[in-house]
Amino acid sequence: MSRTKWLVLGVVCLVAVPVYAYGIKEKDTAGAKDIITKLDDAKTTLVKVIETAEKESKGKAVQAVCELDKDGNLHVDVHCVVGNTLMAVKVDAKAGKVTTQKEVKDTGDVGH
Repeated sequence: MSRTKWLVLGVVCLVAVPVYAYGIKEKDTAGAKDIITKLDDAKTTLVKVIETAEKESKGKAVQAVCELDKDGNLHVDVHCVVGNTLMAVKVDAKAGKVTTQKEVKDTGDVGH
């Protein structure tokens, strides 16, 4: 399988599980559909957002979580491993830019 196919498969796995779990947790898929709409509105994909996080952090993504803020803006928290450090990289999906990067010191926060 080509590198691109593996990347896409990996991203699908990283994204599908949290989105699926989110839908179960909320007992409906409204939140997940809102996220898809926001990605479509921003004319981007989750793959591109993750690639942005990897490029800016110079790391490799291991997890991505989509969140809508109180104003309905989509932010994607991507956890990237950079050397021996786990970094939380927040990407504004609409702008296509990293808004913050910080080291994850409490691994209990991973995935939240």
